Amino acid sequence: MDAQWDDLKIFLALGRSRSVLAAAAYLKVSGTTIRRRIAALERVIGARLFERTEGEIELSRAGLQLMPAVEQMEQASMSALEVLNGADRMAVGTVRIGAPDGIGTLCVAPRLARLQERLPHLSIDLVTLTRVADLQHREVDVAVTWDRPKRGRHRIRSIRPAVLRLYASPGYLQASAPIRDESDLRGHKFVGYFDYAGFGQSITSLISKLGADSAPKFASSNIMAQARAVAEGAGIALLPDYVAEPHLGLAPLLHDRIVIPIPLWLHIHADVASLARVRAVADEIGDMFGLSRT
Repeated sequence: MDAQWDDLKIFLALGRSRSVLAAAAYLKVSGTTIRRRIAALERVIGARLFERTEGEIELSRAGLQLMPAVEQMEQASMSALEVLNGADRMAVGTVRIGAPDGIGTLCVAPRLARLQERLPHLSIDLVTLTRVADLQHREVDVAVTWDRPKRGRHRIRSIRPAVLRLYASPGYLQASAPIRDESDLRGHKFVGYFDYAGFGQSITSLISKLGADSAPKFASSNIMAQARAVAEGAGIALLPDYVAEPHLGLAPLLHDRIVIPIPLWLHIHADVASLARVRAVADEIGDMFGLSRT
């Protein structure tokens, strides 16, 4: 018996999510169906495709070898259907976008909601992330990220940097010693990240250089949570201007002296870059950051 495409789609869903429940929810089938079809596929191939390591599902060596070939099959099938449906000419269908939580919530979401007023057949899936989205495995079609990926079939454009400045609540400043220069920051409470990897590590290092005596007194992996904590008087934070300035009434500190630009990148998966709906979304996000249209 040959492997069936439906079984391979289940293999893809489980390989990407590493969770029977997540794969079942994505495909709208039962977990029992996922397990049964994977077992059938493994019998056809003659090798185990998944292994359990400390309770987590991981691709086996055979699974890792199979994944790229099945992804190519998936992309060929999708491309053929897209052409047949005219998706290279009409902005119809779903685009999945990944963005950091603050940018996604405050910038991308309202802009794309307005885009849908002009393109009513466009559907948007917005994934707000505290990590880099996986374009390699089509977790998203378009992404705004702090980091430029080092591999993958992406079209990458540099966009206007986010600008970090120090902010605190007026109440916190009234109850604390005055801050006239960087040396006055020592001894103040800071709000920041507890995730000391990637972007969180960079911000933690910057805060330390500015005079923080220890780890943040209030820490979160979510920039919106940090901003809300600052608004409630939890301390001082390095926040992007798009989070702090328009929304929470925060007071800037040393505004002309501490200005830290952070690069941002717009990524488009090469396999879908020519589709009208993806171009429309990428152009709208590009417009937001001052880029010319594709």
